[in-house]
Amino acid sequence: MVKEEKLKQETAKADETYQNMIKTLDEVKKTWEKDITKFFKLAQRLEMERLQYLHNEIWITTNFISQTCVDDDNHCENIRKSLEQCDFDADINLFIKSMSTGTEKPAPLRYVPDHYKLMDKDRFT
Repeated sequence: MVKEEKLKQETAKADETYQNMIKTLDEVKKTWEKDITKFFKLAQRLEMERLQYLHNEIWITTNFISQTCVDDDNHCENIRKSLEQCDFDADINLFIKSMSTGTEKPAPLRYVPDHYKLMDKDRFT
């Protein structure tokens, strides 16, 4: 009977330990659930902030690119308007008038014997 009594005591002790472990596990589980819920809320808030930031940056960049395209198109339109004003004949005639060297042709070259004697002698010494 001593063995039986000892087994009953050990069984009761094991059962009490088991019940305490269940209570401890339940408390730890509740704490973990509160902590994980806080973490998930924080993670969700941070993710929302990240997405909002990316959204805003992409929006700003897209607007900048769009405005650049509009500006480029305006510049191209100005070039097209300038090209429409081109008058090739008038431009060539203006160039000839302002850059020509005259209508007389230069005289033909003639042979000058001992032409080097006419040159500055200091250049060759």
